Amino acid sequence: MKDGRRSRNYMSQVQPSILYGEQVIKTALSTLKEYKEAQGSKSVKRCGGERRQEQQQWKKPVEGTLKANFNAAIDEANQRMGVGVVIRDSEGKLMASCCDRLQMVTQAVVAESTTLRTTAKLCSELGFNRVLFEGDAQVVVNAIRNPVENWTWYGHIIEDVKSVFKTMSN
Repeated sequence: MKDGRRSRNYMSQVQPSILYGEQVIKTALSTLKEYKEAQGSKSVKRCGGERRQEQQQWKKPVEGTLKANFNAAIDEANQRMGVGVVIRDSEGKLMASCCDRLQMVTQAVVAESTTLRTTAKLCSELGFNRVLFEGDAQVVVNAIRNPVENWTWYGHIIEDVKSVFKTMSN
């Protein structure tokens, strides 16, 4: 870690976990630092489209509904992806958030599908049933909305998401 980067060995051992007290602050600062470094890296590609010049304003969901915003980023040079999830209520209050990294992902559709699956599972595990999911990968949104079983090469991820959504609606 002489150059400030984490070793590949560490990356393969990262697991989502529940953090308490000062751990949250330390992890947030560390993650923010990594995020800023990644923004300066040309090898990190934002999934779902080009970077927007104007700041988009968050729009609240209807009362009694949560909004889960999700996004993915790919580091093609290191064949890994990052997951980002933020869940807020209709007043904008943070209800949950999640970030994770996965190895061996280089395709945007896989990254966005995997991120939506992570988001759906998080909502399900937390008992959030009335959730508006918002992401920027139209191909993933269309695949989820299609009632026909998805047989594409990434279809197993899409079908996982559909399965989680069904359990949430029951």
